[in-house]
Order: sequence, then structure tokens, then C-alpha cells
Amino acid sequence: LIAFDDFDDDDAFIDANIFQNRLQYLFQKLLRAISNPESPLFFFLDDLQWADCSSLRLLSSLVMGQDTDDNPMCVCFVGSYRSSEANINQSLVECIQSFEDSNAVLLTSISLDGLAKEGTCAMISSALKLPARLVRNLADVVHMKTLGNPLFVRTLLASMVDDQSLSYSFMTRRWMWDSKAIKLAPLPENIAIILTQKLRRMPREVQEALSIAACFGLVVDKECLKILSESSEFGGLLPHLDYAAQSGIVADHGSNYVFTHDLVQKAAYDLIPEESLDKTHFSLGLQIITPYSNERSTDELQLTSTTFIAIEQIIASRCREIPNPTFRAPLADFLVKAGERSIEMADFPLALKYITYGLDFLGGDEAWGSNFRLSLRLHEAACLACYLNVMPRQVMTFVGKIMENTDSFVDRIKAFYVLTKTLASLGKIKEAVEKIFHILEQLGEEIPNDITPDGIMFVMESTKQLLSRFSREKLLNAPKMTDYKKLWTLRFYDLSAPYLFLVNPTYVPLVECRMAQLSVRYGLCKESAFGLFGYAQCLIQIYQDLDGAHRWTKMARLVLERFNATNMFPKLTCLQYSFVNVWVEPFQATIETMDQCSQDALKIGNVEFAYYSAQFLCIEMALTGSHLEIVERKCVTVSSNMALWKQLHAFMGHLSTHLMILKLGSIDKNPFDIPGVSIKDEDQLLEQSVDRRKTLAQAIYFNRMFVAFYLQQYVYAAEMAEQYKLQRAMIMRFEDIHHSFYEALIGFQLARSPSIDTKKWLDIAEQHVATFRGWIKHSKWNFENKLLLLEAELCLLKGATESSEEKYKAAIESARRHKFVHEEGVAWELLSSYWKKCGKVKEERECKKAAFDCYEKWGAKALLDRLRT
Repeated sequence: LIAFDDFDDDDAFIDANIFQNRLQYLFQKLLRAISNPESPLFFFLDDLQWADCSSLRLLSSLVMGQDTDDNPMCVCFVGSYRSSEANINQSLVECIQSFEDSNAVLLTSISLDGLAKEGTCAMISSALKLPARLVRNLADVVHMKTLGNPLFVRTLLASMVDDQSLSYSFMTRRWMWDSKAIKLAPLPENIAIILTQKLRRMPREVQEALSIAACFGLVVDKECLKILSESSEFGGLLPHLDYAAQSGIVADHGSNYVFTHDLVQKAAYDLIPEESLDKTHFSLGLQIITPYSNERSTDELQLTSTTFIAIEQIIASRCREIPNPTFRAPLADFLVKAGERSIEMADFPLALKYITYGLDFLGGDEAWGSNFRLSLRLHEAACLACYLNVMPRQVMTFVGKIMENTDSFVDRIKAFYVLTKTLASLGKIKEAVEKIFHILEQLGEEIPNDITPDGIMFVMESTKQLLSRFSREKLLNAPKMTDYKKLWTLRFYDLSAPYLFLVNPTYVPLVECRMAQLSVRYGLCKESAFGLFGYAQCLIQIYQDLDGAHRWTKMARLVLERFNATNMFPKLTCLQYSFVNVWVEPFQATIETMDQCSQDALKIGNVEFAYYSAQFLCIEMALTGSHLEIVERKCVTVSSNMALWKQLHAFMGHLSTHLMILKLGSIDKNPFDIPGVSIKDEDQLLEQSVDRRKTLAQAIYFNRMFVAFYLQQYVYAAEMAEQYKLQRAMIMRFEDIHHSFYEALIGFQLARSPSIDTKKWLDIAEQHVATFRGWIKHSKWNFENKLLLLEAELCLLKGATESSEEKYKAAIESARRHKFVHEEGVAWELLSSYWKKCGKVKEERECKKAAFDCYEKWGAKALLDRLRT
């Protein structure tokens, strides 16, 4: 159970949205595991008109989810529904419409009408064991009454047998009927009337038992019936239902009775007068729940399958007020627990229904004075349920009620948490950050209005001094954080980090260092791991201390292990391989890890970091020389799933990466052509990013620079490289490495142009060369070929042609050895230009051919077209 009052279970409140994500992902994995091209799966879903929102959402994720690995889902989904009832279920209508609009779903609609006259005749002929010519007159009458509905035909024939208008003659040894009498008889107009008439012919006690059983739906739990049988109001149900089972009205399945058809259940339900329905449901629920609530305090009440059934009965009564005041708090407590359990089971609409009824039963706004704690718990749960159901206005309403009726900031803290997540989900990232900062200030934190490099250095130095005395042993033995306010301070800091990375990355080092400081002073919690990792990240950015960064990354992992926070490992792995390991491990070696990280995050429902990992994976594959067609297929899968899971933050940057790959590969596709995506091109994407999402703008400028460089549009590439630097913060990204490399190469090209500021671009290029001389100490694999190529260009520019030639060849060999095929192609092209200046035509052509081969291996068809011309 999720106990929101319980300090130790606040994590369930924070991570509630992962429940549904995890459920959907695990179902996808299950279907992939049990289906394959040789043995595809046929999945039939009947009576979809009754499906609830959560079931339809799960179905949609299964049908529309793209395969993310080499194990595709080989499933044919077949769903049936009654068109006469489907329009009542708006969620089903929207679900079917989304399938029709999706390019990823092959949808076939089949409309099944009733049997034709010939079909009805054939059915009756088979049932009566008579030739079709003999039953044609009977079939005509039956078809007129039933419109060919097979169930109606069968039920009508049974009804005719009961009233002896159709009977078996032992003299003639065949079924006999009077066609004229049947035609003139006032036969019921629909099957429900026939079934009702059949039920009314049963004993009165059996009718009453069936009508009570029908209140529970198609399946009736015997445990509930046993409880009811002990009451004076509903005694003696079981023997009468056994009689109904012998008559074929219900089936006895051991622990349950099951009605043979939903129309049979409806006919039994219709035996109850309409004016008595609400009272009957309420009495049933109260009788079942009373044994569980008598002589127990609110805190002792527990949920079982039986109490869930009781709650459903009380809700079905549409009663919003409890006549007996002593039952109000226990029922409200049951309902909030039921709502919390439903959240855990990823049934968010049902959770909201339970919680809102709990609020009504407790007394609404008046309950704040008489039952403050339970009322607060219900309102907190309502905030969360509305957020999970994507109902932002209702979130604001419930948050407002909490603000009106509470004085303590601690009592408001969970509502604030949901509010900030709601703002972010609406795309209001800046407003969410401002709200978080305001909350942190109320929690006692001082947030500076502006961040300067000196301010970052001061925070970093103070954090370094604090952590210098924090050994591995002290970490393992450090006390747990017990200060409730400080714990929530860390949670809000952790919540702010990804938002700040999007809109104001300069604050991220401050946030991460502050998390580390609080952990040292007040004890550890799970979020402490990300404070320690943030500090490790800062060690790289400010001190270039990779050894220290690795040590503190390991410490962060130890914190998660200590708290058994396995659900947080994918997030830490994503950050570690995005910001730390890329400096020492071969770039290509991290690709498989990031792919696995994305899968692991999906398994535990952390969709946000699953697709941050997937986005980084696509960038890494493109920039390290993976074949562009393979990368593009991966991009398509990731794009479709990001849109399906509504991961807009990562999705925007990924669109730009996908566009870059399409341009280089000369692939005629529009990455923006995805259902539900309003942005139509990269210019529109850039307009939305500037001044609001600096990280996104930076990604767009980098991708444009990258493409322009390879197309030899050096002036435009230089403009994009400078725009990229204007967006850059202190946190170094994977793209920063490549920006330094390509801006240096661009600088060397522009430094040779007489119409360009030669000194400016030569200075920029030389600064990058010096940077790579520092980086190569950390990873010869990643940086050797890049440094050699930059030094070759520098030597050529300064007239050292012999050294230049040697370094070009060394750069080519290093790129080949370290599997950077695209950078090998660049080196061959630059060496070709060198031979051209030397007047060596044969060598020039050989180098161009080698560059062509490299770009062909890379799949960069746009570059092949350029070289051909």
C-alpha cells in the first residue's frame, strides 16, 4: 500500500507516474517474448465498448509502440465492440481514431451485421435438424423479429419452446410449429424482454437472488455473498444461486458465480425497480464493509478484494453523503487507500474516482476542521491523481484548496511538488523553475538572482572542502537524513536539475553542489547520489579532475546501493555515460551501455531518462561513425516512442538530430511528420527554443554546424559554431568535444581565406588544438586522430609541409584504427587538398577516392554527391 502520511513512503508519491509506464513496457516485452515471425500471436479482445481508460491506454501503447530492439512484436490484434454502445465510450472512439491517424498501424475495419434471411434459415435448419425448405416460413418470422442476431435467434427459439409455440412431436419425430399463430403472437421486441420473461418464470426467491448478484456485474464473488447471507436483509442467497446455476442462468466457477451472458446479467439487474437501485447498492456495500470496519480505528483498516467490491457498490449507489456520521471517516479512509492502490496499479481514472468519492463522503470542505489529516491526505492524493490523468486545471483547484486550509508549509509541500511537475508537463519550464526556487527559499535556501563564474568557483571550493573528509567508509556509515524539510529540499533540487539544464544550465552546478553539501551536513538519502554525481561532473568541468570525478561517481552508486534504490540506477547510468565516461572510455563502447540503459529505465517505468538515454544514443551513434541508415532507423523508432510517451523535452532535441542525419544521408523523409507534433520544421523549432530552452537551441546550432562543415559551407558553419558557444554553460556536453574539433577545422579553412579575419580564426583553431593536447591524456582512443588532424592543419598553415603530410597520414591511420570512419574521410579529403596544392594530381585523386569510400561506409550519400561533382 502507498501510505502518503508515512515519511518512509513519500517516494511512492514522487514516482507515481512510473507505475503506468512500467506496466505498459512490461506488457510490450511479454508480447515480444511469446511471439516471433515463425509463430505470430493472435490477440482477440472482446466487448471493447466496456473497456476503461487505463485498458485502452495499455492497448494503445501495445499497438502503436515501435520496436526498440531486434526482437519485434509479431502480433495481430483483433478487437470487437458493439457499435450501438461504442459511442457511449468516448475513450474507445478516440483510441480507434488514433489508430486510424497513425502511420505505424495497419488498421482494417470490419462491420458485422445480423444474418441474412438465408443465414437465419440455415441456423434454424441446423438447430431443428430439418431441411431448409421445411423451416423457411418459421425462419422468415424469426428473422423479422430478430434482424438476424444469432443470440437473439437462439434465445427466441428457446422462448418459443418454453411457451410451447414450438414443440417436438413424438408422433412425427420432428419439431412442429404453427407459423400463423407465431406470426400473430405478440413476440417481444428485443432479447432483453425475452430474458426477463424467462427469469420471471423462476421462483421469486431465485429472482431476488439473481437481481442481487447482478448488482456485482458479470462475475460475482462468493466471499461477498457469504457475508451478505449472514445479514438479515440479504440472507439465503447461495442456495438460490445454486438453483439458478442448475437452470443455466449462471455458472458456478468455484469461488465465483458467472452470468452466462451480459444480457442475462442485465435482465436480472432490470428486475430491481429503478427507484430502489441506489438504496440496494448502498445497502450491499455497507453490509460487506461493516465487518471490516466495526471496532477498528481508521489506521487499522486494510484493503482486500472484498472491500474493493464493497467500495464499488457504495459508489454505484451514487450516494454522495453518508447518513451515519460514524461511517464517514472509515469509508473515506477506505477510498483514499483504494485510490492510492489504484495509482500503484496504474489505473489512474479509477484512482481519481475513489478519491473524489472519499472527499464527498468525508464531508468536502467542511471536513478540514473535523478531520484535518485525512482531508489533507485525500486532497494530496487528488492532486496526484489529476496530474496523472493529465487534468492540469483540476490540479490547480485541489492545490488551491490545500493552500486555503493549511498554515504549515510542511503540509503544503506535496501539493507544491505536484504543481511544479504539472507546470513542466504543460511546457512551462521557466515557471516550474521559478516555483521550485520560491519553494526552496521557503525551505531556507538562498538562491542567487544571477550566477557568475566566481560564484560557481566559490560554491565548488566550499563543496570540495566539505567532501575532502568524506571517505568511502564514512559514506557507508553516514547517518540517514531525518530532517523532513531537508529531505524535501533535496527532492526539489533534484527535480529542478533537468529543467534547469533545458532553460538555464548555469544554475546546474550550484544545485548539484548544494545537494552534496546538504547530504554531508544532514545525512544521506537516495537523492544524495545525484548531488555527489553533480559534484563529480563539476570536477571535470572546472578542475579537469577525471580521477576525482570517477571516484565520486562510484560513491554516488554506493549511495543508491545502500538505499537499495535500484529504480534510480538507470538515471545515474544515463548521466554517468553522458557526462563522465565519455572522457575516458572509447565513444563506441558506450553505445551499447546507453542502449541497455534506455531499456532498463523503461523496465522500471522511468520514461523520462529512458528517452534521454535514447536521444544521447542517437547523437553518439551519428557522431562516432555508425552507418547513417542504421542510425536513422533508430531515430524513427525513438521519435515514434517519444511521441507516444509524450516525452516532449527530449523529443524536440531529437528531432533536430534526426534532421541532421537525414540531410547527410540524403534520405527523403520529414522527421516532423508525426501525429500530434505541431512543429513543422527546424526554424519553427528554433523559434521555440531561443530564450526558453537554451539546451535545445544549442543542439540545433551544433547540428547545423556539423552538416554545413561536411558540405563545405564553412562560413555558415562558422556562424553556427559561434551561436553554439553563445548558448553554452559551464556543464560540458558530449557535443562540446565535437564542437571544438569541427570549429578548429572550420577555423583553419577560414584562416586561409583572404576575405576573412585570418588572425581571429587562427587563434580560435590554436586554442582548440591546445585543448585537445590536454584531453588526449584521458583517452588516446577518442582524441588521438582528432589532435593529429588539427596539428596537420596547423603545420600546413604555418608552412611546415613535411610535418603536415606525416600528421595527415598518422591521423588517417589513427581514425581507421579507432573506428571513426567519417573522421577518416575528413582526413583523406584534407590530404587530397594538400596534394592538390602540391600539384600531385594522382595522389589527389587517390585521396579523394579513399574519402569517397569512407563516406560510403558511413552512409553519407550527400557527401558522395558532393565528391562526384
